[in-house]
Amino acid sequence: TRINAAINLKIRLLKLYGDSSLIINQDQGNWKIRNETLYLYQECIDKIIDEYFEDIEFIQIFSRR
Repeated sequence: TRINAAINLKIRLLKLYGDSSLIINQDQGNWKIRNETLYLYQECIDKIIDEYFEDIEFIQIFSRR
């Protein structure tokens, strides 16, 4: 995955771009995660961020539809 590539390259500052308002806002902690499975997934993401990265910036892009 791209995250694994960033870890292997020892990248410490990362910008992630996505078009999902839900995912971006949940990852930033702006919106509460209600689904237990998604909550566990978020905990896993937080551990990876804490272990491998100094900072990750989530940026929402708007898709052309």
